[in-house]
Amino acid sequence: MTLGTIVLALISWFNSFKFFYTFRNNTFLKWFGFLSGIIVILFMMGFLFMSLHWPGRIRDILIESGCFLFVFSVLALVFTLPSSNYVGWSDIERKVFFRSVLTPMLFIFALFTLVIVFTDVYNSLAGRSFIIPPWYIGNFELYNLEGIPIL
Repeated sequence: MTLGTIVLALISWFNSFKFFYTFRNNTFLKWFGFLSGIIVILFMMGFLFMSLHWPGRIRDILIESGCFLFVFSVLALVFTLPSSNYVGWSDIERKVFFRSVLTPMLFIFALFTLVIVFTDVYNSLAGRSFIIPPWYIGNFELYNLEGIPIL
């Protein structure tokens, strides 16, 4: 999982800068291609840190920044796509937009929904149904065993 996520991050990094320098005439595609690659990098690296239980606040920072940029990019997409002269785009630009921008964003949205909204489903799919969430506050029964005084 670590190797796959790191390779995905490197490819997304390369593609982000390729978008930035290839589509100089189409500013919409240039910026959204660049931003979608950065979002994939941030969210997937945070997802990797979370899945492998690596310590530190960095996983929360990566996931939260990826989610913030995702919401920001969806709002920007909705409000700027109509004024981007989408009708005048070439067939190649449309294919690149759907394959390299929208498809990874749908994948990130599915993972975002699974991890953030349906945490129990994610934990059961990952085989971690026995993990107690950190926000769980409940009563634990103390057993009256030898050597353990009950106060």
